[in-house]
Amino acid sequence: MTYSWDFSQVIQYFPAILRGFAIAALVTKLSGIFGIVLAVGIVVLLQSPNTLIRGATHAIATFVRAVPLLISLVFVFYFLPVATGLRFSPFWVAVFVLSMNFAAFASDILRGGLRAIPAHHVDISLAIGHSRASLLRHVLIPETFRRSFAAVSNLIINQLKAVSVASVIGLPETLRTADLLIASQSGANPLELYLSVALLYAIVVLFLSIVLRRCEQSQWIALEPVTKHD
Repeated sequence: MTYSWDFSQVIQYFPAILRGFAIAALVTKLSGIFGIVLAVGIVVLLQSPNTLIRGATHAIATFVRAVPLLISLVFVFYFLPVATGLRFSPFWVAVFVLSMNFAAFASDILRGGLRAIPAHHVDISLAIGHSRASLLRHVLIPETFRRSFAAVSNLIINQLKAVSVASVIGLPETLRTADLLIASQSGANPLELYLSVALLYAIVVLFLSIVLRRCEQSQWIALEPVTKHD
């Protein structure tokens, strides 16, 4: 039995798929921004001299990392409204859960970047007159960011792909849009639509990977001096 491929429907429905992808991109952007802010906060709390604060922060971050993203989405979207009476849209539930998930993993990356800073960098900075605040602003934060950039970049790319999991709570992202088109349009070809979604993600992820790689090699992020060739 041979399958007759027909991509005419892909052309017809592609604007709807792009709208779904725009929602996925927006969720990725917002959750990435909120997530990195939360991750910095987690790293700061993990450096606290208070054992209780450090322990509680570590326990919460470990718990978020341990729970599968799908279960977290279902729990927040379906269980919390029953327990609290508050109901939120699939969009904001996805942003919240993905932000927490991003922060839990990014905090580990940033903590590793902070620990990788050579001790003599701190000693030299203090010796030449940097205050603690100046040391944080001019040495610790920039070096941590540079040492963590490659790993955080991969996390951003995974974040974009992870948004598709939010289709289970009704977020009209790319995969959910394709599912709705297949269910609502008689004669819709699922293989062609799913293949177009896969190709769209592949193209965007490849482009994003190249951009982030170029950023990693730029003079503002690279740890080693960037030499320009004529």
